[in-house]
Amino acid sequence: MVRLAEMGWSGGEVYVRDWAVFDEKQVGWLYPHRPSAAAQDRLMLAAPERAYAAWPELKAEACQASPQEGANRECC
Repeated sequence: MVRLAEMGWSGGEVYVRDWAVFDEKQVGWLYPHRPSAAAQDRLMLAAPERAYAAWPELKAEACQASPQEGANRECC
């Protein structure tokens, strides 16, 4: 696998948003774009630790939005 992406429809056109792309030169994954809000919700339900590892800003936002709930999830 060299790419994870989200496909969608916006403004009458199909789009592809790259979430993760493997960089052979760096021998590692790059995360150029965040998932859409709907995809982010699904990721947070299914695998929050993995989502936070790829997009640390999601963790910070979750804790800012709801500090008590975030603390219960051990995200803060």
